[in-house]
Order: sequence, then structure tokens, then C-alpha cells
Amino acid sequence: FIIETWGGVSIMTREAAIELIDRIPYVTTINALSSRMRLDFCKKAAQSKDPLIWIKAIKSAYIQKDHNSKAYSDIESEYTERTKKLLHKELAQALQIPEEEVEDFIKKHIESIK
Repeated sequence: FIIETWGGVSIMTREAAIELIDRIPYVTTINALSSRMRLDFCKKAAQSKDPLIWIKAIKSAYIQKDHNSKAYSDIESEYTERTKKLLHKELAQALQIPEEEVEDFIKKHIESIK
């Protein structure tokens, strides 16, 4: 991803944000055998600075929740939301849109490239 450094702070460019969104359908999910493994991955993702790891964690959580909601814990949900906020904040800055519009932007963009 094209990241510009401004005063020692790395900033994602609009082009990098679009490229990242283009890759979302192709980002693989984790194959965690236990809820503990999933939770550990969610925690690591929330502490990461890598948007691809954030997407992987978010996609994995959504799939887990859809397939087996009983095994999806409140803690996993909390870390997933935290990770989703990190992603949305990063993309909002790069795309120069409000954070609350990021999810719709992603959906529309992915729909447009199908």
C-alpha cells in the first residue's frame, strides 16, 4: 500500500485505500479450531497496525458469527468492533469521508467491481 510519511506519522493515501478495498473479497479468513485461537487472533489484530490483518479478523468474525453464533463470544465481538473502528478510521482519513460512511462506501465500491 502506498503510505506517505508526514512528520513521522504514516498516512494511507486514497489510492492505497481503494486498493485495500479492492482486495477485501480476496482476503482469506483464519481457520481457528477453537474459540481461544479466534480470540487470540482478534486481540492481535486489534493491536496491529496492518489493515489487511484487520480485514482478515473482521471477515473471520463475521463468518464465525453467521455459522455458529453460539460459539461467538461477547469478547470476540468487542475486539472485532475495535478492529472495525480502526479500519474505518484509517479508511475515512484516506478517503476523506466521515467514518460512519465508510461501510457503505466499501459495499458500493465492491459491488461496482463485481
